[in-house]
Amino acid sequence: MNVPSLTEIRRNPEWLPHTYDKEGSSLVFVKVTQSAHQALPFLNTEELRHGFDYASVPVGPLASVAASQPKGTLHFIFHTAFCCSTLLVNALASTGRVVGMKEPAVFLNLVHRFMRGESFDSTKRLDLVLRLLSRPFEGTSGTVAKPSCFANPLLPHVLKAAPSSRAILLHSDITTFLYAVAKRGQVGRDWARSVYESCLRYIPIEAATHAQLGATSDLEAAGLAWLLRRNQFNQVALQLGPKRVMQIDGERLIHSADGLRFALEFFEIDGTVSSSTFGRHSKTGRTYSPEHRTNERRQLEVQFGDEIERVSQRIRRLATELEIALD
Repeated sequence: MNVPSLTEIRRNPEWLPHTYDKEGSSLVFVKVTQSAHQALPFLNTEELRHGFDYASVPVGPLASVAASQPKGTLHFIFHTAFCCSTLLVNALASTGRVVGMKEPAVFLNLVHRFMRGESFDSTKRLDLVLRLLSRPFEGTSGTVAKPSCFANPLLPHVLKAAPSSRAILLHSDITTFLYAVAKRGQVGRDWARSVYESCLRYIPIEAATHAQLGATSDLEAAGLAWLLRRNQFNQVALQLGPKRVMQIDGERLIHSADGLRFALEFFEIDGTVSSSTFGRHSKTGRTYSPEHRTNERRQLEVQFGDEIERVSQRIRRLATELEIALD
C-alpha cells in the first residue's frame, strides 16, 4: 500500500474511502480517477481488486484534517434495485458537472456496522465518509453517490448527517422489478431471498405486518422486499419533504425526457446529458435501446408471465391492505 499524507488525502478526491478496518480505527482508501469513476460499472471490492493503489490511514488524525476543509456538494440516489439507477448516475456524470460514484463499498461496510448496533452519532464514522465523498473533482461542482440497495438502511442516517444533501429515491413498478429478478435465473432468486431477509431486519413496520408478509416463493420474496423498500422510501419522503427527497420511477428516464430533467433540476446540475449515455447498457457497455428492452421483456413474458402476474397482484393487494402508496 502507498501511504499518502493526510494533506494529500484531504485535497485529492481521487483517494476514495473504501472500507474501515475491523476495529474501525483506520480507513482504507483506493485511488480512483475521475475517468475511472465513469468507466467502472461499480466501485465494489471486486471491480477495484486489481490495478489500483490502496492506502490505510488512521481515523483519528484523518478526522481532524478532514473537518478543516469546507463541505462540498454531495447528493444521493437510493434505489429499490433494477430500476435504472446506474443509468441515472452515468447520465448525470456525462454533463461533466458532477462525478457519479456507483455503489462505493464503504457504504456496505457502514451498513454492516449499523446492523451490528453501531451508533453513528457517537462514532462519527459516517460523518467522516460523507465529508470525504463530498470533495469535488477539478472542474466539477459536486458528487452524486449511489449506494448499493443493500445500504438502504443508511438512508435516514445519511440525510441526517448531511443536512444540505438531497436524495432521489428511484424505483420501478412491481412487474418490471420481478422480470428483472427472473431474467437473472437462480442468481436473481437467491438475491431475492437475501434482500428480503435484509429488509425484514430494518424496515420500520409493525410486527404483525412482518408476520403477515411471509414469502413462499423466491419471486414473492423479491416482491415483498420491493414493497418494504417502497414503504421505507414513502416514510422518508413524508418526513423530509419534497425539497430534500424526490421519488421517481426509473422508467421515466428511458421513455420520458421530463424524468431526467426533474433529476437535473432537483440536484441543481446545470449541464447537458450526453446522448450516448442512453445508447449503451449502463453496466456492460454494450449497445442497448428501449427496443432491446421491449424485446427482452416479451421473451421473458413467455417463460415467466403467469407467475409474475400472480405475484404482482398479491403485492398490490398487500400494499392496499397496508396502506403503502405506490403512485
